[in-house]
Amino acid sequence: MSWLIFEDENFRIEQVQECPIAGYLIIFTKASGSSSVELLPPATLAHVGTVFQKTYAAIQKVIAPERIYCGSFGEFLPQVHWHIFPRTAWIQQAFLDAHPTQTVPVNGPALFEWARQHYKLHPHLVAEQDLIATIKQLRACMRE
Repeated sequence: MSWLIFEDENFRIEQVQECPIAGYLIIFTKASGSSSVELLPPATLAHVGTVFQKTYAAIQKVIAPERIYCGSFGEFLPQVHWHIFPRTAWIQQAFLDAHPTQTVPVNGPALFEWARQHYKLHPHLVAEQDLIATIKQLRACMRE
């Protein structure tokens, strides 16, 4: 199965393979260099807003999450990239069930890291056919 959602001359967007949360995407730049956004070529910088807008719109249309988290850390991969994570009601509830002392609103970074680790270790908790269907729908939205 291909994890590719979208690709153009400046960016590649993929469904994260290690964590099967549908719509958990990474936007990669094709520009080489460090993780500093200031070092991206002008063409890439000029286009980044459009790519983010299309990605968020596709996730909103297909998944309808309560929140969409975005982060750029650069700890393991120096290439400039962004994690785009749809925080749905069911993920929030699973987090709250696993952390009974956590209150709402949740700590977004804690939920994000918990979900990444939990669903990486327990991918069977997410139906593969749902993931595949969502990837196809996201691809179609990104082509619009």
